[in-house]
Amino acid sequence: MTDVGTNSLLAEHVGRIESSKVPWLPWGLVDGAEFRILKADEEHNICVLNFRMGPHTITQNHDHFSVAMAYTVSGEWQYGDKVFKQGDIAYEHPGEVHQPVTKDHSMELLTIFIGTPTDDRFLHNFEEDGSSYIIGMKYMKAFEGLTPEEAAKIDPMDLIVPTS
Repeated sequence: MTDVGTNSLLAEHVGRIESSKVPWLPWGLVDGAEFRILKADEEHNICVLNFRMGPHTITQNHDHFSVAMAYTVSGEWQYGDKVFKQGDIAYEHPGEVHQPVTKDHSMELLTIFIGTPTDDRFLHNFEEDGSSYIIGMKYMKAFEGLTPEEAAKIDPMDLIVPTS
């Protein structure tokens, strides 16, 4: 087995993110939800983040412009009658509308958005009033590396793109 530390080619391409040092931030778009951006890679249009929701939390209905994978680190959550528990993975294709919900348990996810090279949009959220908006790389990049105090100065609504 090759030691990455001694292989200069791999060493140039392997990064380390100490997620325990990345602070949790309020999601700002859903009460009871928090996130932390682990990596927002603009060059490859990929975003890696943790997302967590407390018990009895409901997000907006949404779909994706990108492929999204969500590994359940802890807890339990669901889309309709599909229940996801620790170790389960939700694999979401573009255009599939769904709504994450927690019941009596909280949950934490490791989520990866894999966008296309020419489209920096990740999520399309639908509000109850009929309006909708897009969350893309701009949103994710704005929160990458921030402290909670710095993030509190940002209005998330300034980073979304209204669609209706």
